[in-house]
Amino acid sequence: MRKNLSLLLLSLLSGACATAHDVKAAVAFGAGTMEHKTHGTALDDTTSAGYFALGAEAMFSERVGGGIRLEGSASDDDMFAEAVPIATGEATDSELFFHGTALFGDEESPLPLRFGLFFRSYGLTQNLGGAELNWSSLGPRLELAPDLELAAGDGFRWSLPARLGVGIGMSVAETEPSTEQWNTTMTHLDAGLASRLQFSQVWFDIGFLVRRTSYAESEDVVGVTILGADTTFTGLVLGFGAKF
Repeated sequence: MRKNLSLLLLSLLSGACATAHDVKAAVAFGAGTMEHKTHGTALDDTTSAGYFALGAEAMFSERVGGGIRLEGSASDDDMFAEAVPIATGEATDSELFFHGTALFGDEESPLPLRFGLFFRSYGLTQNLGGAELNWSSLGPRLELAPDLELAAGDGFRWSLPARLGVGIGMSVAETEPSTEQWNTTMTHLDAGLASRLQFSQVWFDIGFLVRRTSYAESEDVVGVTILGADTTFTGLVLGFGAKF
């Protein structure tokens, strides 16, 4: 699935670049922790995790544009090892965000407002037997991304880019081996702050990012419900990008 999303991302970017006059592309890698909390049970744990993001944004006029971003994280395979050893496994999440962009602020300290639709997948895979529990979500998302300039010179710029995003969605929970599907809802919040050094058309970031998603308890299907859960990635992120 991640391979297919990456191919879709690249094809959409190539089409956007053909008509835009201002295109930015960026990639980021991170490391930190992923926490999973299951409502009303002892199935809670925190373990090491990695993070990845790839995205692009194109401005079609001075103040209006759009873009796409693929990001996700994955834990080590020792999630729940201490709490419930028999359920030890791995947690993964991925999100594809299609958005329009409205640019506020000025050239020194721009304030992009991104709004659009996200597709999100979160899953738990058990090491013993390979059983899976997955949530698939769809909904609207809004993101503010101010970039405060601290210093600038000839071909050089130092700034503090931030990110605050919120999303809500409808979710479907499924198990593997397949039995039933359970409908539920979810909310998402992420926040980040980084230090950015830009040299001409290329920049480098180092920052801190928190991404948290909460799933409500599902409806009852044949006497079974999927308990609510909270999942949080917290980590240090390194990124770089370029303007074309």
